[in-house]
Amino acid sequence: MKARMRGASKEAKAVASKPAKAIVKDSSPSPSPTANLPETQQAENTASQVGFPIKTQDQGVTLEARSLRESGGFLLLAVQLQNQGNRAVQFRYDNLKVVDERGRMLSATVDGLPGRLPAQSRVFVGTVKVPLALVDTAEELSVILTDQPNQQLQLVLTNIPVLKQQ
Repeated sequence: MKARMRGASKEAKAVASKPAKAIVKDSSPSPSPTANLPETQQAENTASQVGFPIKTQDQGVTLEARSLRESGGFLLLAVQLQNQGNRAVQFRYDNLKVVDERGRMLSATVDGLPGRLPAQSRVFVGTVKVPLALVDTAEELSVILTDQPNQQLQLVLTNIPVLKQQ
């Protein structure tokens, strides 16, 4: 493991060394996002849902990865963000880090999530977009989101399976 991480950034090493207990898989039943699709589409979409949802929480703020799919040359990670804490939280999504299992930092953009997450907020739904060319050999991804400017809150999603379409 040390040889694989030798050239990785400090953040990537921190992700690789984070204990697995930071990840909480939601075992509560939820309606299938493919329930209203024809059976052939349901079967195709089910393969991309293996291992989801994946959740992490820090100081009352929850980040949840719901699903992963490919579209328009991008890998699209559907996420939800909610603040059940008593203080608003500020995020800059250009500081969001996406790392593969080898510790390589990948370029990503975020759509649909607010920069300021109010206290006791509703659930916000968004998408993390990673160019497919960057994940051609990746098997798992990690997403790291830190509040700004304080950097006291860190949300880390690990073991996000990358299932490639055939």
